Amino acid sequence: MTEDRNIAVAIKNLANQFHRYMNARKSEAVGLTGGDFDQVTDIQARIVSYLFEHQGGVPVYQRDIEKRFNIRRSTATSTLKRIERNSLIRRSPSAEDARMKVITLTARARRMYPRVREEIEKAERQAAKNLSDVELALFFRVIDTMSKNIT
Repeated sequence: MTEDRNIAVAIKNLANQFHRYMNARKSEAVGLTGGDFDQVTDIQARIVSYLFEHQGGVPVYQRDIEKRFNIRRSTATSTLKRIERNSLIRRSPSAEDARMKVITLTARARRMYPRVREEIEKAERQAAKNLSDVELALFFRVIDTMSKNIT
């Protein structure tokens, strides 16, 4: 590792840039300024996307969100509360265990999802621009290895 490069700083900087880019794209998209979409952060949009992709199957619980996004319980709780305040999700007691809350999308979130998905896909394409499939596969392999190394 060179003196002027630090793995943790480089990863954090890239994540920050990606989140800023994603949030700016949402505001610039036609018909998405003001109103619903401005209130949704990048992580909230990704959670809505995850829920949309998992609706109708096995129930999704907070612990599933924590695991998928590698976030702490407190972070998941506050993020889900904000998404619920925006009327995008509903948390209701599980039929099997009332202590567990099943997370489902509201009709509002389902209507909004195509715009959310489109902006996520645009941001992903922009981030991968000028990278070959081989370079992208290597990137993910390196990230996965680093993650395993520090777990």
